[in-house]
Amino acid sequence: MFNALPGGILIYYTNVTNSVLDKESAEYRIMGLYLILYMMIAFPLGLLFIKPFFFKVGDIGFLTRYQNKPLVGLASTNDAHARVMLTLLTGGCALSLLYVTWSVGNIPQLSFIYHMTHDDILRIRVENSRHFNGLLFIKTIFFEQLTPLLSLVVYAFYRQTKKRYDKLLFVILFIMSLYTVTFSLSKSTLVVYLAFFIFMRIYLNGRIPVMKFFIAAAILFILLIFMFFIVTDQSTADVIVYLLNRMFIDQVSGLYLMLQLFPQTYPFIGVDSLSSILSSLMGAEFVQPSTRLAMEYAFPTAVAEGKMNLLSTLFIGEAWANFGWLGVAISPLYVGMITGFIYYFVLSKRKTPLLIGLLTYCSFGTNFSSQLNMYIYNSVMISLILALGLIYFISVLAGQLSKR
Repeated sequence: MFNALPGGILIYYTNVTNSVLDKESAEYRIMGLYLILYMMIAFPLGLLFIKPFFFKVGDIGFLTRYQNKPLVGLASTNDAHARVMLTLLTGGCALSLLYVTWSVGNIPQLSFIYHMTHDDILRIRVENSRHFNGLLFIKTIFFEQLTPLLSLVVYAFYRQTKKRYDKLLFVILFIMSLYTVTFSLSKSTLVVYLAFFIFMRIYLNGRIPVMKFFIAAAILFILLIFMFFIVTDQSTADVIVYLLNRMFIDQVSGLYLMLQLFPQTYPFIGVDSLSSILSSLMGAEFVQPSTRLAMEYAFPTAVAEGKMNLLSTLFIGEAWANFGWLGVAISPLYVGMITGFIYYFVLSKRKTPLLIGLLTYCSFGTNFSSQLNMYIYNSVMISLILALGLIYFISVLAGQLSKR
């Protein structure tokens, strides 16, 4: 989110453009910049509002205290019952991997080996995302989200116990996660997943030496360049420029298009795009999210050809598309409070593998996406928390019963 301000400044003061900004009027550039500035102020206020429920407002040492806490088990040092649950869930994730691959009918990663064109790769991505023929719950929850989350949890367990079994289980989950995060052929998801372990190192051990941090960041950036270089015919310099444009311009440019489209072209959506299931229960008609409508408006041909899916942008863009000025005013505060609740809640508790895995996942994960809808109704995150809660509940209950 914090790349938004440099992007907004560049868009307004340099008249930089891209394929999305070409579709909008210049008058919205100053309005977009003001909204970004407001978001950068209101989001931390939301964090600050939640903090007194867990720490004193002036307490600036809570993170350091958490880093200095020992990593402890859920119910005991051994946590044998938690290990059984983690093994069962790992088996479920392995079955989901086989099921999703079988449902799709191919291994998308092989497209890199076969040197498919960039358009072919985009088409495969959208096909596997929007036209998946299997059970979407298995693909979304177990395959895409639970597998990498479990790898973080099991890694934390291994750091606590140093047992060979935990190490083996982590290696299995790590390999499965690499397959999972590259299945969509998205370049950034692999880099984000590897960056998880940098964040976990910070939570486990405290600060990373500056040199090691820059080396790790450089390796991830080089990896990202290499992945783009494989699927494009551009030079290394062009790829670097493209990546910088994606980081600072493309991630915010959709906001300006949202300001132009709603309500001039499309009416404000309200809550009708949250979930098709919720809409049917309320007797309302489900409406495609603004990110899809904006993509169809900006790139109708590419959408029709199955090359593009959703136009991601800042959550404040979807807030505008859903609720207008009310959404813009409230959403940064609301998102800040949701983020702060998770962050402060975990840091106020014991440092267990489950919680540190969840904290790492939420600190730099794609599960809390740029869509405001994901902060209002996030069935995926609810399912993940329930899965971790099940591990905790069974571990503690079994531990108490074994003591009787």
